[in-house]
Amino acid sequence: LNLSAMSCVCLPLRAFGLWPAEDETACDGNVPEVFRARYAPLPAGRSLPPLLVRAVEELRPGVPVELRRAFRRNHRKFPNHFLHSSLRSHGLGEAVYYFDVNAEEVVENVFACWSLSPQLEGPPGFLHGGCIAALLDDAFGAFTNTHTRSLGRSGEAVTAYLHVDYKAPTPIPGSVVCVVSLDRAEGRKIFSKGRALVEKTEGSALTTTCEANALFIELKSGFAGMPK
Repeated sequence: LNLSAMSCVCLPLRAFGLWPAEDETACDGNVPEVFRARYAPLPAGRSLPPLLVRAVEELRPGVPVELRRAFRRNHRKFPNHFLHSSLRSHGLGEAVYYFDVNAEEVVENVFACWSLSPQLEGPPGFLHGGCIAALLDDAFGAFTNTHTRSLGRSGEAVTAYLHVDYKAPTPIPGSVVCVVSLDRAEGRKIFSKGRALVEKTEGSALTTTCEANALFIELKSGFAGMPK
């Protein structure tokens, strides 16, 4: 395979929108196996969102923030996803995920940062409550998938229960970070807890707008075994 020739072909095609800006499938080899089922590397030269960095630094003090721990969803594998495809054209920015692991490389915390536009409004000037619930559900799913995969399991699990307590409205436009960690595990049942954090004004303390807890069930036969 002549990579130079491929580059010559891809660049003009990309200019006309006929070739994906990032060949995410080709990048799979650069993604650790734990994350490979869902995630792709960040584009070259892209920095982490400031709110994400701040959330990690404040909730994990003393732990360095590493770019190699950050990923985005692989759009090639999920072209019809509600959040990562459908709402992307209606005001929801691309999520950046940060996976915090322990010394054994088991995922312990997930941070998911989203940019929010006025198109996602519920009450005037604030995010729709159903949207923030969906973003939290996505973060719970990201945690359950990667936490169980980092333990050598399939990671294929679905929401059985999601409870959200709304503490304050989430302002838009702006950004939000959803943070999820393990509560406990009972066999195929994964209980986790999370919250949504915003910075209402630049430099102000992080505000919790929602607190949530969830139960995910790891599927015996994976997604392929789900009844239609």
